[in-house]
Amino acid sequence: MTDGPYVLTLRQPWASAVFLARGGKNVENRTWKTNYRGRLYIHAAGREDIYAPHWVWDLVGGRGTLPLSAIIGYVTITACQYDSGVNNRWAHPNMWHWFFTSPALLTEAIPATGGRALWPLPGNINWKETS
Repeated sequence: MTDGPYVLTLRQPWASAVFLARGGKNVENRTWKTNYRGRLYIHAAGREDIYAPHWVWDLVGGRGTLPLSAIIGYVTITACQYDSGVNNRWAHPNMWHWFFTSPALLTEAIPATGGRALWPLPGNINWKETS
């Protein structure tokens, strides 16, 4: 794995939950760990997670209102720990917890096809970042 930057695809509403102003999703649960640290772009998958709890949909504004098949922002991965024991509503037991900080939305969602695992940031995109 090179130094990045990388993209991670999440289904909605999880992708948008990362960027909530208060109480945003700052832990990603995975069955695998990553050694990557640094900026990680978040891609909203082309399909919604039909099993996501209603309370998450309520936090992000409801079904059918969120961007799909697009890179929507970025975070910084600061740590990755197995079943970290952190008291956090986003952290599930018996999973790898990827810790996110500094979420920032792009000023415009960038249409993109997703990928599996961490995938390289496309180099041919005109980025319009918020910061």
